[in-house]
Amino acid sequence: MKKFNKISVVSLLILILSFTVVRYAVFGIHGMKQLPLVLGLLIAVELIVLCFTKVKIVPLISAISYPLGFAIGCLFQISGLDAGGGATNNLWIIWIGTIFVMNIIAVFAELINRKKAKQQ
Repeated sequence: MKKFNKISVVSLLILILSFTVVRYAVFGIHGMKQLPLVLGLLIAVELIVLCFTKVKIVPLISAISYPLGFAIGCLFQISGLDAGGGATNNLWIIWIGTIFVMNIIAVFAELINRKKAKQQ
């Protein structure tokens, strides 16, 4: 039986805790039911896959990107009205963008880390 990547398992626990807080405890701030679940499930699938690899940076950054993206979204969100009079808010765009950018940076950091390890 193959050993699990401990960093990925810890990252999955961090994600579960942050999902619970964002989805339920601070629901009044964002009012979204589906987006926190979808983002949490996507990152959870990523972390489960990473449990079977030797990566060290990507799982931790992925787990941290969920609550950090939410916090950044809350800080920089803009609410408004569309042409038809409906309410708009860009928190979800900032949240998704932060998660995406942090994951891309984590992949590059992982590649740089591996390259440095091979040189030594």
